[in-house]
Amino acid sequence: MHDKATIVFNPALYGVLEAKAAYIGKKCTITSKGKNGQDGTGNEHGEDGADGGNLTLTLHFVELQDLTIDTRGGDGGKGVNGKNGQRGMESTTYKVTTRDAKGKMVSSIVSHPGTSGTAGGNATDGGSGGNGGNTMLVYSTTGFIPIFNSKRGHNNITLLYYAGKDGFTGKPGEGGYQSYDGDVVYKEPKPAHDGRIRLIDKNAKVVQSSTRPQ
Repeated sequence: MHDKATIVFNPALYGVLEAKAAYIGKKCTITSKGKNGQDGTGNEHGEDGADGGNLTLTLHFVELQDLTIDTRGGDGGKGVNGKNGQRGMESTTYKVTTRDAKGKMVSSIVSHPGTSGTAGGNATDGGSGGNGGNTMLVYSTTGFIPIFNSKRGHNNITLLYYAGKDGFTGKPGEGGYQSYDGDVVYKEPKPAHDGRIRLIDKNAKVVQSSTRPQ
C-alpha cells in the first residue's frame, strides 16, 4: 500500500484479506466503517448510524510505516430543531393627557390587550450510533515488532472499533406570548456496543483480545 492508500470493505459483508508479503506506507487505512446516519428533516428523527463490518486480516508485514484498521460504527444523524412560534404581542398600558371642556389637563390610562402568539414546534432526537465491527488480525513480521495504538514512530497499527456516537437532539421551538414552548419527540433508543479485537501473533503464537478500556 502506497502512502495514504485505503482499502474499503462493504460493512454489510464479512471482509477477508490475506497477504503473504505486505508493504505498508504512511497513513494507510483498511476500513469497513459504518456509514453515518442522515440528519433528520421535517418531523423525522435523525437516522441511525450503520454498523461497522467485521474483518479477518491475515498479513505478513515486510515493511510497516503506519496502518489504521477501522471498523467503527457510524454516528447517528442530528435531530430536527423545532420552529419558533409567532411572537404575538404583550398587553400594554400607557398614559394619555388631554384637556377637558374647561381647558384643564386630565390624564387617563389606556390599555391595549395583547395578542397571543403560537406554540413552538417540536424537535426530534438524533439517531443512535451503529455497532462497532469485530476485527481478527493474524500477523507476522520480518524483523520488527508492531506497536499498537501509538502514533509514535514507525511500525504502528491503530485499531478503531468503537460504537458510533448518538446524534444530537434538536432544540424545541420557543412559543410566542402566552403560548407553550415545543417539546422533544423521542424514539425508542437503539443501544450500540463496541466491536472486539483479536490479535494473533504467528511469530510468538500469542493471542490477545481487546475491548474499550473502562
